[in-house]
Amino acid sequence: MAIRSVLLLSLLLGLLSGTAAEGTAQPASHCLTDGAPTFEFGFAALKFDLGATMGEPMSCEYADPGGTGDTLQDTTAGLAFWRRATNTPTFTDGWNHWGLTSRGLVAWAGTSIDPPVLNWSPPPRGKTSGCTSLDGLPDGDCTPGAIDSAVTQDNVQQTICVPGYTSTVRPPTSYTTPLKRQLMDAYGYGGLPLANYELDHLISLELGGAPRDPANLWPLARSGPANAIQKDAIENFLHRQVCDGTISLADAQQQVATDWRSVIRSADHAPVQ
Repeated sequence: MAIRSVLLLSLLLGLLSGTAAEGTAQPASHCLTDGAPTFEFGFAALKFDLGATMGEPMSCEYADPGGTGDTLQDTTAGLAFWRRATNTPTFTDGWNHWGLTSRGLVAWAGTSIDPPVLNWSPPPRGKTSGCTSLDGLPDGDCTPGAIDSAVTQDNVQQTICVPGYTSTVRPPTSYTTPLKRQLMDAYGYGGLPLANYELDHLISLELGGAPRDPANLWPLARSGPANAIQKDAIENFLHRQVCDGTISLADAQQQVATDWRSVIRSADHAPVQ
């Protein structure tokens, strides 16, 4: 049974039994003990934001009987569920939906129980000199990031998710080496060994970053706190999520461009299954 069928069935049963009213005492179900059901983890965070709109827990969390890997929890106002496909703690009353995404709390309505995919693009480059880097982050005016228009959400499986894709778009050293010197001067690193820094794509090529745009390139230290090696690991993690369909391409691009250090593995926020 798909989660939408479970969702509608749960709401229908609640209405038919007269148990969907706020404040009505309900027997605990799907609980391992006789304790009262509570909201935990992602559902607790969602309840904090929604308050009475989400109602109170009528059951403990339980796995979707359809075997989707989703987690469900009945409430007095509807149904809370964690979508494996989007890694999103969500609440629905049947038509209106709220989900905790990497963009924060998102609300939408309609027949789709997945949050809408929003487009995102970095701001334009504001300056080319006097740049400063702090704690592994570039100067937002000098290096805001830039996106390759050839990579879209619709074609990720034919572009960035194809093994070896980045080698087909990576610019040659004849282009990057002179630019690296120029950008090191812009960031005040002139005279320092080039080998100590990586000419980093702020939005990496594996996430659809622009290959040659100076707005997407900057010198990132290879060692020390918040270094290029650590950023590579974050980029690989986000790339897997995009190719698995866990997050959208725009979400990944925004996360790595805004503050790659703060990327939190969203599974940490998912309800216990």
